[in-house]
Amino acid sequence: MFASGALTQRVGRGTILSLNTEELERLLEPFWRTDDGRTARERAQAYGIDLSLITENLRLTPEERVDRNQAAFELAVDLQKARG
Repeated sequence: MFASGALTQRVGRGTILSLNTEELERLLEPFWRTDDGRTARERAQAYGIDLSLITENLRLTPEERVDRNQAAFELAVDLQKARG
């Protein structure tokens, strides 16, 4: 669910907490489990939702997402102009 790597956070004076991706997912798992024990991701996949585009976009930086959105908007405007 999270990008690979580690989360490092300063906690208190001089104390550093460092978690790798697996540890972070394990700690946060109870917060995203549903009543039936499946994650929202598992439920969406079971329902037939393709999450690949969401996953791909979440790997982008916010600036990259804005740039892609702007390009799509400009294309839509150009297409509307071309229609008449």
